[in-house]
Amino acid sequence: MAAGAKARRCVGARWFLLLLEVLVLVQSLMRSNMVSAAPAEHRAVLVTMCNFKYFPGAANVLHSARVNGWTGELMVIVDASVPRCARDILTHIGATVVPLSKQWVGMRYGSNKQTTVHFGKLDLLTDPLFRRFDDILYMDADMQAVTNPEAILALAPTQPAAFVRVGNPEVRFYRESAKSVPLELQQRFPDRARVYSTRLMLFHTRLLPDVATMQSTVHELLVSATDYFDAMFEQGLLQLLFYDTVGDVPAAWLNDRVLHFYSQSLPWVPGSPHFAKFAVTYESMTSDVACLRNATHAPTA
Repeated sequence: MAAGAKARRCVGARWFLLLLEVLVLVQSLMRSNMVSAAPAEHRAVLVTMCNFKYFPGAANVLHSARVNGWTGELMVIVDASVPRCARDILTHIGATVVPLSKQWVGMRYGSNKQTTVHFGKLDLLTDPLFRRFDDILYMDADMQAVTNPEAILALAPTQPAAFVRVGNPEVRFYRESAKSVPLELQQRFPDRARVYSTRLMLFHTRLLPDVATMQSTVHELLVSATDYFDAMFEQGLLQLLFYDTVGDVPAAWLNDRVLHFYSQSLPWVPGSPHFAKFAVTYESMTSDVACLRNATHAPTA
């Protein structure tokens, strides 16, 4: 009887251990499901772009966004004119410095014309680097955040892009064309009373075509259409890319959140009415003040 009781206890112990292992496995699976069910972290990036002339402005854009509460990543696209000391300052502010894609440096298109650094904005759409973000917010280097720009990310949630609408019903889509627009192009992109600025752009990457499609479409439009938007640089091309899939960034709403200085009043240039205010931000942006001040003497071209 003693042997039988001992055997029953052993069997019971084995069942208990087996049950315990099952419980541990169930708990593990439950935790795994909870983790996988948790929403993925939303990733946003604020991007600006500059040459040496606009380097102080790029630093100001990034700094103003961060001090006003921007929690996403910061990136700046720079061309070859931006020296190492300036790139170090941008890094010190917390930005990832991205070299301008070589395809935008003097590439010829259309009637044997050359691209300019303005076309670097297209890297946001054609470079896989930016597809790891859910939202891409672009701001020109002559802008400044006065509130947290994260509020902009909520705009146009059902469209792949949102630009700042400009003009009035009398301003036509083809207003900047230096030539008569071919009939085929007019039929493909009929004239309209909606014109946009690309000084600030929002892209929801989940709604964008894949990178390969974007690259192919950009190339095709560079060759076939950009001649007719010379005065707008990249703006005409971007408006064709998102001809009927672009949402509005309301200009009046944006003006309460972002300043736009325009080229006539760049705040880091001596003589600008904004220069004194901009100068006091040097120390808050970097300890290498001399390098930043040297940018005020950059070439004007």
